[in-house]
Order: sequence, then structure tokens, then C-alpha cells
Amino acid sequence: MFFQPIHLLLLLLSALGSSHADRSGIEGVPEGYQLVWSDEFDVDGKPDTANWQFEHGYVRNEEDQWYQEEN
Repeated sequence: MFFQPIHLLLLLLSALGSSHADRSGIEGVPEGYQLVWSDEFDVDGKPDTANWQFEHGYVRNEEDQWYQEEN
């Protein structure tokens, strides 16, 4: 599939518009809120077992797939 010139122009214009998004409404932590727990998953390997547990099989909602400890 080949791009027509108008498609290329629209693609470039949309990319330019998204790079200048208004971020003035983004603030820090709202007053009265305090972070009580986080896990950044910034290490190689499995998640920390002190914080995370694996469920085996159909534990909650009987989905056809589930995550296993081996994965």
C-alpha cells in the first residue's frame, strides 16, 4: 500500500500536534494525598514474592486463561 501525498501530510501534521500537547493541568500529588505503597518493577526477574502472590487456576472469575507462576 502506498501513501498518497495527502495521507503523508495528515500523518505529519498529526505527529506535530501531539508533540505540543498542553500539560499545564498536570500537577503533583493533590493536597491531602499520600503515597502508601508502590512497586516499580524495575528489576530483572520475577516480582517480589513479599508483595505479590500467584493464583493457580480458576480462582475468581473462571476465565479461560490465567497467569501461572512459571510464566
